[in-house]
Amino acid sequence: MNLRVPIMSNPTREVPLSTRIAVLLGGRSKLRRLGWVFFGFGIFLAINLAGHADLTSWYLFRGKIETVPGIVTTVKNTRFTEGGNGGRYSHGGGTPVCAYAYHFNYNQTEYQGVSYDTGMSKKTGATVTVEFPVNRPDISRIQTMRRGAFGPGIAFVLIFPLVGLIFITINLIVGHKILSSFIYGESAYTGGEITNDLVIDKGWFRAYSLKAELRGMFDNLVYNEYNSSRIAPLSPDERGQVPPCGILDLLGVLWLPLLGIAMAAAGFVVDYYTS
Repeated sequence: MNLRVPIMSNPTREVPLSTRIAVLLGGRSKLRRLGWVFFGFGIFLAINLAGHADLTSWYLFRGKIETVPGIVTTVKNTRFTEGGNGGRYSHGGGTPVCAYAYHFNYNQTEYQGVSYDTGMSKKTGATVTVEFPVNRPDISRIQTMRRGAFGPGIAFVLIFPLVGLIFITINLIVGHKILSSFIYGESAYTGGEITNDLVIDKGWFRAYSLKAELRGMFDNLVYNEYNSSRIAPLSPDERGQVPPCGILDLLGVLWLPLLGIAMAAAGFVVDYYTS
């Protein structure tokens, strides 16, 4: 490796906040930032679908069960459907999911609950059989119905925020390593060919993972002496410091994470106003 006198300042360098944000979020690599979209979309689905699923009956009702007669007090269309395209506000010919509010008496105390079923199988005032774990009338359901608008199978949508969270975590780890190179990295000049997998794809947003001896085409490389497989080219300012990220570049980095956050927030809003 050929070294020459660096024109960059010596470690430890100050890194502007805008540059820190851009590097940590993945620079201009859309692939690294897509995790935010997966996460936001997954949160939207988790709130509006999995959040209305019966995920507890499989263990709450696995023991001894008591039954008592109950009366349906109201029947409400939840605007969920099953079949067709499925999901909330489906217009794909699915069958509506209805909520059945009911009450019953147990040990001279009145209890209330809500159960869900596909289609309008009962009417207001109908007599139904209510079941609950022994001595737990506060945990009840109408027999053959469920305690949520969907069954537990809808929980598969949770894979979307999980995958997004994994991508976000990996992205932040990689960004932190690159940021550390900016702050603590040694300056070097090399000549030759770079073998790389592109992590960040423009200007000082590039970082390369080398498979062999460091051989590059850039005048200003920073690398971690404890991890020479990670180098990052960057253009220092007139003081030899790491420059701030321009506003347009920063917006170009932020728009995908902001989109993901907006999708997650929309999930809460939609669920609040439509439940």
